[in-house]
Amino acid sequence: MPMDTRTIALGVDGATYDLLDEWIQAGELPNFESVADEGLDWTLETTIPTRSIPAWPSFNSGTNLGVHGLLDFNCDLDSDSEKLVDQTNLRSTRFWDVLAEDGVSPITLGGLLTYPPREVQNGVEVSGPMTPESAEVFTKPGSVSERIREIVPDYEFGPSLDGSRRAVRDACIESAEQRATVAKNLMTEHSWQFFFGLFIATDRAQHKLWDTPEEILPVYKEIDDFIGWIRERYPKANVILFSDHGFTSPPERDFFLNGWLASRNDTTEGSPDTSLKYTVAKWGYSNARQYIGVNFRDLVPDRLETWLTGTGEGSNSPVRAANRNIDGIHVDLPNEEEVIEDLITELCDLTDPETGSQVFRGVYRKEDLYEGKYLEDLPDIILLPNPDYNVNTNPNNHIFGLFPGSENEGMHDAAREGVLMMAGPNIKQDPERKTASLLDLPPTLLHICDSHIPSNYDGKVLMDTLTGAPAQREVASREPLHTGPKTTTTTENKEDVEERLSDLGYL
Repeated sequence: MPMDTRTIALGVDGATYDLLDEWIQAGELPNFESVADEGLDWTLETTIPTRSIPAWPSFNSGTNLGVHGLLDFNCDLDSDSEKLVDQTNLRSTRFWDVLAEDGVSPITLGGLLTYPPREVQNGVEVSGPMTPESAEVFTKPGSVSERIREIVPDYEFGPSLDGSRRAVRDACIESAEQRATVAKNLMTEHSWQFFFGLFIATDRAQHKLWDTPEEILPVYKEIDDFIGWIRERYPKANVILFSDHGFTSPPERDFFLNGWLASRNDTTEGSPDTSLKYTVAKWGYSNARQYIGVNFRDLVPDRLETWLTGTGEGSNSPVRAANRNIDGIHVDLPNEEEVIEDLITELCDLTDPETGSQVFRGVYRKEDLYEGKYLEDLPDIILLPNPDYNVNTNPNNHIFGLFPGSENEGMHDAAREGVLMMAGPNIKQDPERKTASLLDLPPTLLHICDSHIPSNYDGKVLMDTLTGAPAQREVASREPLHTGPKTTTTTENKEDVEERLSDLGYL
């Protein structure tokens, strides 16, 4: 359905009010400030785990981890391989495909997990930071790739993190500037009604420069200038600024999950060694056999066995998903409901005797967070630690210890709170900082654009944020678009992508 008002959504990867509030108050980011003042600035809760994957696939598809199955950069629950995931692993329709189907022309720039790019009806798609540097065509239509190289000959899909702090800062500034330059060109040379662009440089700067916010600020200033350009050129546009997670300093303490489980000394009548049977969901079979001497293969579902061991067809090495991709406990016992309830109660109340601090900010049954075909592959209990704690799954006789450190100054393993700023003719002014879910954004963007909401979407339209026509019309639903069978993962050389992710500690 064609519309008169444009909508522009900008992802500012890793943006956090812990930085923004102070900078806005100091007058450093006048255009971020104007969006917040004229509309709203809410907290946006991201997925658990609080990583870019699964967060961005959830945003792209409007569905939760249990539906799309993409748990990490190298973990697709539909596969027993550790290969890097890409857009061929996303078996869901993106919300901008729904917009295009309804007659709204979209442009997307730099989204995570958008390589290889897909055709978009009456639209443009430019792939993002997981694009191999060797890719000659990284857009649909392909001619846009040539145009981008004309405008920015040294265009990069993400900033280099090599060299000194100054070099990293300058690379992040340049990355944000390049992204803004390409965005301006796409907006002025193509017909569009919806635009989504992702700035990855903020996340990269915060990983490496978190201890010196003054070195991060110039990256945000580049984005702030672009927001100013948008608001001047498209004064009647709805503008949405948001992040996929927040950021914190690294944790100070390790919590050894297996040591804690061993200390509980659970027993089940007629079943020796029960106290440790459910540690396998985080330990992996090889470690479990080595340190406990029990064969666990009859204790977990076949799909989870493949996930834990990497024994499925085509796997070259043990898959680490269970011991690094998600913090959780799998329980498969005759009295599992009782055990799960006891574990949740104890973990919710668990404090560190050394510091007196609570270890977890959230302990969940998986059914409270996810639904869908991949639910059975996920641990029964999902853990979200407080920022001062890291869940360590290495075999250990201790329960607590010092965190050994990280190659990154900033992390987001427990930073669930992102940002959401909205302003425009269809956005209410709201001075109160409320909370929404990242999964609420896709249906809200579709509704603002007078499009239909697929029935498999997990979020809700944020009607409390809207005014004008979107606030007055009913939410229209539709059956999900058919995406067809999963395609084969691309075979291009992804060594540079792996190196970029390894530099951030993601692999």
